[in-house]
Amino acid sequence: MSNPNIDEAYIMSLTYREMQKLCKDRGLAANGNTNAIRERLLADNQQRLPETPKQKTRASRNEDGGVHTPELSVENSPSSNELTTPKRKTSKPKTSSSSRKRQKIVPGSLTPPKDWESIWSLVEELRADKSAPVDSDGGQELPETHLGEKVYRYQVLVALMLSSQTKDAVVGDAMRKLQKHGLTVENIDATDASTLNSLIYKVGFHNNKTKYLKQVAETLISKYDKDIPKTAAEMMELSGIGPKMAYIIENICFGTSSGIGVDTHMHRMFNDLRWVKSKTPEQTREQLEGWLPKDRQN
Repeated sequence: MSNPNIDEAYIMSLTYREMQKLCKDRGLAANGNTNAIRERLLADNQQRLPETPKQKTRASRNEDGGVHTPELSVENSPSSNELTTPKRKTSKPKTSSSSRKRQKIVPGSLTPPKDWESIWSLVEELRADKSAPVDSDGGQELPETHLGEKVYRYQVLVALMLSSQTKDAVVGDAMRKLQKHGLTVENIDATDASTLNSLIYKVGFHNNKTKYLKQVAETLISKYDKDIPKTAAEMMELSGIGPKMAYIIENICFGTSSGIGVDTHMHRMFNDLRWVKSKTPEQTREQLEGWLPKDRQN
């Protein structure tokens, strides 16, 4: 006997005679018009739902023209979850950010570019006359030396903070105005922001630098006994201090070098020389440290 448990869509597709046969299979009355028989089968189907989940099966015709719906075995029948819940596409696990992170270059692990020493010697020769603006208005030359080591180190830090996006001559002019005003940690902390801003207004981003100078002065007084931090890593925690400034300050003030200070101009120049192949000053610094001898990094 045919399986009487079939879905509604299949019942709706049956012919009049096929519905009559299915009614007989289910023990139902097979008389009446097409709509009456169809409604009788649908009603009977609803009563069977709690016992048997709905299955979509393809009917085949027997040799006698009757309708046959194949039995579903336990092994082949889908579970109720598969019938009612659409399958979700399984996605590949996302790659963690740590695995995508660019690997840092180990100092000394890269092969130096060809003939770099000859270019280095040429630069040393060209710089021997000390005629560039940085030689008179750089972070090492501008600070006052007669006010003690703490003041000297603080003024080195200030000069480097002012140097970002600013020509050396403009930095020199601003530093001399600050020194005339009194360039100590205590005095900058006591100076109101508008006055301080008027003293450095020619430097690039002077509004931000005024804010940073005030914040740094407060931090140095409360945390470092009016001195500056001894390491580049600590300096970079101060407002307005980036890697380039920190490495240069560290070298000038403490004679140590934990990294190379690289600005935008050096980044472009070293790429032009093919000493590095980088997209940012920070990548340039890493690649230089990867092959440049330590005694040349100061």
